[in-house]
Amino acid sequence: MPATKGTQAKGKQAEKPAEAQEKMIPYLLVDHEGKLSFGNLAELVVQADIRVCNLMQRIKEEKPNDLRPFDAIQLEPWTYKHTDFSSDTSFEKLQEIVGRIKFLKASKNLKNLSAARQKMANIDLPEDAILLVRVPPLRTADTAGGGDGESFIRLAPTQHV
Repeated sequence: MPATKGTQAKGKQAEKPAEAQEKMIPYLLVDHEGKLSFGNLAELVVQADIRVCNLMQRIKEEKPNDLRPFDAIQLEPWTYKHTDFSSDTSFEKLQEIVGRIKFLKASKNLKNLSAARQKMANIDLPEDAILLVRVPPLRTADTAGGGDGESFIRLAPTQHV
């Protein structure tokens, strides 16, 4: 059966290799208290159309010592626009800026990214913006139980013979 013009056009598009554009993503790992406990500004080269969930996995791979206890899905990606951000900003200044951020969903300069659907190509990070990756608190034996810091152990009943 001969192909129609529409099919031929689709076939030519399918044969054409997708141009893989790369982009540099500057990011900071921020602990759950808003501190830069994981070091200074880092950068990662990624494909321009990378999904946020894949970006979180790449960041986890780049920082294995810091992020070992966490799954990539637990990391919270945010973009933050601030006039004082640049690649030359000192660690102290970064800590000052990040320390003032309140991680709320409704903020003018702060945007929580949907890890499942958002693509990095849709996120235009200007020179004065940065990707903040918020790391959850580390769960320990004290915090794995109830919310009040108490842990409970259920003991099996004993039998007296």
